[in-house]
Amino acid sequence: MRTGSFPFGLMRMPGRSALYVAASLLVPIAALLLPEGRPARAAEPAGVMQAPSPLEWTGGREVLNFLTELQFGGPNHADLPPLTTAGRHIIGRIAGGAAKGPRLSGTVLPLGEDWALLRPDGTLEIDVRLLVKTDDGAVIQIQYKGLWRGTNEMREKLLAGQDVGPQQYYLRMTPYFSTTSEKYAWLNSVVGVGYGYVQRGAGVRVRIYTVN
Repeated sequence: MRTGSFPFGLMRMPGRSALYVAASLLVPIAALLLPEGRPARAAEPAGVMQAPSPLEWTGGREVLNFLTELQFGGPNHADLPPLTTAGRHIIGRIAGGAAKGPRLSGTVLPLGEDWALLRPDGTLEIDVRLLVKTDDGAVIQIQYKGLWRGTNEMREKLLAGQDVGPQQYYLRMTPYFSTTSEKYAWLNSVVGVGYGYVQRGAGVRVRIYTVN
């Protein structure tokens, strides 16, 4: 029986195609080639360059580095008449607080504001600007936009000062930084990501990471 027309010299087998047999041989071979516990990448569409993994982008460094956790009193919001058809603005002054972290620690100055926009679908668009005075005397502006999403019941509990676990709502933001300090000038050229939660008696907490 001729076998030259089949991959790897496979002969026809009753009830099984040569493609089936070849695949059964390639699966264990692929398992040996892949690092243990690491799944194979999904095939990219034809003509699309395969994207590197995050660790390949950063030369093996961690993708996210913890910068600081901001803690400040909940903004004293005031409802305004409609300023846009996109929703209702809720603007508040941010009380002072603290910043604590391995690379940024200091005081949150009582000069910040949150220009939040409550959309018709109940999602809250956050637009915050605040100032941190570091322990070594530098002043850094942190500006972030983000989204808060939760049920009306969760919102009423938060406004009433009740404890609501952060897993019960979505509060994420993208911070950017600005400073004239030479020591912290590197912050001017990085992007941050963060998540926040409300803690009774402690106000708002925002954990910020820089992206390598």
